[in-house]
Amino acid sequence: IEGLGLLDVQLWWDAEGSGSYQRLGASPGSEKPLLAAQMPGYLEALSRPGEPLLSTHPAQHPWREEIGTPPGSRLELGLRDDKNRGGRLVALLWLMREPGAPWPRADISRAGRLAALLERLLAGIGPSGKAPSEAHTSVQQATALVQRLQAALQAEQAPRAELIALADHLAAQMEQLALAILKA
Repeated sequence: IEGLGLLDVQLWWDAEGSGSYQRLGASPGSEKPLLAAQMPGYLEALSRPGEPLLSTHPAQHPWREEIGTPPGSRLELGLRDDKNRGGRLVALLWLMREPGAPWPRADISRAGRLAALLERLLAGIGPSGKAPSEAHTSVQQATALVQRLQAALQAEQAPRAELIALADHLAAQMEQLALAILKA
């Protein structure tokens, strides 16, 4: 992830399968959910397997009418659940860079691997939002790894504030996912 040079990562999850995508890691009530009924074309475009959406300039985003004008250069990937929900789109992964920043093929490939990992994690949660103990353990382990990454980055002599902030953000998202699993 550190090689992607990201300003922000957002994961929007439709945990209940109701068409209401909530942003993981956001403070409760701080952001409105994304509603499937208000963005059918956008979701259809993201539903195509292996085809991320790419927009380097906010004003040129092809779905800005449905989702609003996104900030910066964005790579957007739809996460599907083939195991429990018949291949339905269950989450949206947004990776953001400075406006105008390019997305080389290698970075798109890395983002695809990250999306595949998140798909497997979300598939372990299942359609009811209830997580088998295996998925819960996986989330706990991932959170612990991110926390170790944070500690290692903070201990280094070289200033790596951007990487530390990214690791903090990812840790917060993983904690939110773990809380969602525990609530189910």
